[in-house]
Amino acid sequence: MNTIIEKFSNSNPNKKVQFSMVIIICVIVLFMGYYFDVSNFANILLLMIVCVYVGVQYLGYEESRTSDFNEETLYKLLELEKIYSEYVVYKIRQFYNNTEMELSEKEVEKIVNRNKLRYLYIDTNLIHFLHSLIPVQKYNKIEFFNMLKATDNILEIKKQISRYYQANGGYPDNTAQMFERSITLKTNALNSLHSLIYKLPKNKIFMDYFNKSLYRFNILLSRNLDDIYSYYRHDIYRRGITCNTKFVNYDKTKPSESAQLDMRFFI
Repeated sequence: MNTIIEKFSNSNPNKKVQFSMVIIICVIVLFMGYYFDVSNFANILLLMIVCVYVGVQYLGYEESRTSDFNEETLYKLLELEKIYSEYVVYKIRQFYNNTEMELSEKEVEKIVNRNKLRYLYIDTNLIHFLHSLIPVQKYNKIEFFNMLKATDNILEIKKQISRYYQANGGYPDNTAQMFERSITLKTNALNSLHSLIYKLPKNKIFMDYFNKSLYRFNILLSRNLDDIYSYYRHDIYRRGITCNTKFVNYDKTKPSESAQLDMRFFI
């Protein structure tokens, strides 16, 4: 019983689970009310016991599923980070092999630590999507690397603005420039994915996969840019329009596009 109460009293509840719980309880109440005399105290007690039992079982199932999803997401994030770091090491070796300089393992490790995917954890949808592209990254490793880097930089901008607002109650003075930068990064990320087409096998399966992936990636990135755009607009609202106000042209993601994000495309 406490599990159900905690779930509904949570300050940041899972609305989908709450709604499902209400539907399940309503179905049970209607079923019991139709076949049993609910004016009888024993039947009312039985109804309460059944509702609590089913509710606890359902919550246990949802929590287990959420835990499995979180573990899967963490695994995919770590795998993306591993691929990213391995490419950084490869480029370091390649660069210094062409010079007379040599780097120790400790120096290489320092460079790798400065070049990590530090913000990708923010968006689980992007983690799962980018992980689904791992089978095709072998066709163009540099563009896959550039795509990961640009995506991480977009999320970094989003996080920096949000963190600044929480700490200072306002937005950075260069919010408009940061928003412009995020638009450029989105274009770069999409171009990197698009560049993969030149190395993919030329057949219908790969082309269909590529087109769907490009569309989905565009929407996932736009979702994050929509958030940055809302920060940018709120900043203008708070400061007011002055001669220093910088206007940035941007088309928000359409609701119909966001609604299609449940689709996932895998090799």
